Formats: sequence, C-alpha cells, structure tokens
Amino acid sequence: MTNTREIAYKCLYMVLEEGSFLNEVMDGTLLKYDYLEESDRHFLMRIVKGTVEKLPEIDFYLNKISKTPVRKMKKEVRTILRMGIYQIHFMDSVKDHAAVNESVKLAGKHGYPGFKGFINGVLRNYIRQQDDLIPDTDEIRYSMPQWIIDLFISDIGEDDTHRTLEAFSKLSHLTVRLNLKKGSKEEILNMLQSEGLTVTEVDYPWPENIHPPVYRISGIDSLSSLKSFNEGYFYIQDLSSMLPVFLAGIKPGMKVLDVCAAPGGKSLIAAELTGDSGNVVSRDRDEKKAELIINNVKKAGYENVDVQVKDATITGEDDKGKYDVVICDLPCSGLGVIGRKSDMRYRVRPDDLKELQKLQRQIIDASAEYTKPGGILVYSTCTINKGENQDNRDYIINKYPYYKVEYDKQILPFEYESDGFYISLFRREDQSED
Repeated sequence: MTNTREIAYKCLYMVLEEGSFLNEVMDGTLLKYDYLEESDRHFLMRIVKGTVEKLPEIDFYLNKISKTPVRKMKKEVRTILRMGIYQIHFMDSVKDHAAVNESVKLAGKHGYPGFKGFINGVLRNYIRQQDDLIPDTDEIRYSMPQWIIDLFISDIGEDDTHRTLEAFSKLSHLTVRLNLKKGSKEEILNMLQSEGLTVTEVDYPWPENIHPPVYRISGIDSLSSLKSFNEGYFYIQDLSSMLPVFLAGIKPGMKVLDVCAAPGGKSLIAAELTGDSGNVVSRDRDEKKAELIINNVKKAGYENVDVQVKDATITGEDDKGKYDVVICDLPCSGLGVIGRKSDMRYRVRPDDLKELQKLQRQIIDASAEYTKPGGILVYSTCTINKGENQDNRDYIINKYPYYKVEYDKQILPFEYESDGFYISLFRREDQSED
C-alpha cells in the first residue's frame, strides 16, 4: 500500500532542501503515481503545495516551540516537522494525533529513529501552545520574504500590496484557451465536461471585438490523464499572459516574431490570428525548450509556426524590418506568479533583479530593429517590479524615440483573479518622417 505522506515527504525534501522546482516535482510525481485514488492525490498536493506556501509561518511556529532552531535541524527532521505542523495547523481534515504519529513513523523509516522522541515532543508542544502563537509581522502572516513586501510597497503602494498578498494566498485558478482548430466551442466544452471537468466562463476586459474561447476548469489534478489535453483541444495559459498578443492587433497574413517563446502559448495565439496566410517565428535559445514549443505546436495542429533555436540577446541582421509584430515576453523575476508557483518567493533574491534588468535590456536592444515601420513591439513580463517593467518602458522610449507607447499597464493579481503581469505596447513610426 502506498503511503501518501511518504510521497509528500520526498517531494518536499526535493523542493525545500535540494532546490527542485515545485511544479516540476509535482507533475512528475503525479505522473509516476497515477494509480493513486483521487482523494490521495488531493491530499498529496495539499500537503506539498501548502507546506511550501506557508513555510515562513511554519518555521515561525517551530522556532517558538523547539529548543533547536529550524536552521540547525537535520534536513530530514526539518522536513518532517514542517509537514507535520502544516497538517495540524492548516488541515482540519487531519486529526492532530494522526499528524503526530505519522510524522514519528516517517522519522523511523528514513533512518532517524533517535529523533522520534524529539519530533513527537515538538509537535505535541505545538498542539498545546498553538493558540498563543500569533504571527506578528506581515512577513509571517503572508509567508512572504520581507524584501518582496518592501519592494511591492515601494512600487505599488501599501494598500495594493496587501491586496496582492491576499490574492496570492487564495487558491489559484486553472485557465485554458480552447483550440478551435480541433472542433467547435460547444464540442470541446462537451468533451471537457465528459472527462469530469467543471468549466466556467471568464469575465475579463478583452480588447474590443476580441472574444477568445477562454474558460476556467477544475475537478482534475492530473492533466496527463485527459485526452483533451494530450490531443491539444485546449492550452493552459493565464488570462494576463494572453492579453498582450490580443492587444497587438495581429491580423491574417502578418509576420510575427516571438523572441523568448517557450513553452509557446503566445506563439500559438499569434498563429491562430495570422491564419494560414501569415507566419509566426517562435524562438528560444535552449534546445529542450524549443523542442517543447515544437511539441505544443504539433499538438495544437498549427503549420504556420517556424520554431528556431536562437539566443535573443544576439541581433539577427536578416530580421531587421521584417516583422509586423515582435513579442518580447522576457525572462523576469516572476514575482507576479507567486499565487501559482509558491516557491518563486524563495528562489528570487534582491540581487537578481538588476541582473534580470540587464538581460532584458540586452534582448530589447537586439530586437528593437525587427519591426517594420508601423509595426508593434510588445514588451511584457510576469512580474511586479518597476525596475523590470516601467523602467524598461522608459528605456525603450529614450533609446528608440521612433517607438511610441500605445498601451501600458501593470496588472495586479487581485484585479481579475489572474497573475500579476506587465504589458507595454509600442508602435514604430516611419523613421523617414522623423
């Protein structure tokens, strides 16, 4: 019989102690244990994702009740205690004694029988004292590094910061865009519902005359088990991530370049909008990521997408003045997607932001000449940080005066129940008129 807590322990150890990406660990684990009952899969995901999300608060409790600080604990013991505290504090469906007993068993199973008493004592101390342990800072209350809170307050104000942090703590939605090349909207929706999915419409301020077939789905924890997903009947993509492509005014017959395209979501929208008479060049510098784009393009059934392996920081002379729309959705700190990727809050460091801005400007400089006169340059990121967003907008305006801003918006997570996202659209004026 498979022990779900044992699996959860292994996942958490990989994420918290070995630095693996949470989403990758969970996707691989759910695929490996696809025979688990639905209730066990939900239990597994709840413990793993919840423990990662609430880590600062959990460590606050542990440091209050344990004579040994969290940082000095053995990694294995620390992982067991963290998931034990999460079950006791955040999971009403788990009895306190069950969380304690199962945590003690894990210690014995992983070669630390001498720590059974320690684990038992710490968790029972927490049960007795938990009502008196009140988080006293925003860092603990929101389980968010203080430097990120300070950055948000500086960039978007205190009120919007608190609203953003609250939005991160809520359950995230899974948003999908239907692939109408595979069938009608009604046919695909019926297919999704027949697979046991709950499908709801999305209210979102799309541009005028734009009505994409976008829905939120729930009721499934393993996409790999769905025929609709495996055969490309829909594509997973956040609302805000779709918006820049629809705003760009792409029409049939246009040529579009997506310079940092993996996994290919924006390229697929562009391919739909350009139609068979147009063309989309979709690039990534990493061969494995380019292969991912190829697989998604094939699955979706598009033949007007040319996938290339190319470093976006290097200018392609043959690309100058070639494209109607250039999409620069660039690598960033990812501070806008913390609601979906809770481990991002621990991965990014303050020093990373300047390095990312440097990289972003290298790509901007390499891509700025690719648009035709009258063409559109799209700059976007999935972060909330003026240095990577508005400062780069100003960089483009000042260095390339033939670009004029047509749209500029920082989307915050609480506004549309979507990711935090930044979009700036520039139209290139004919330089002969300057």
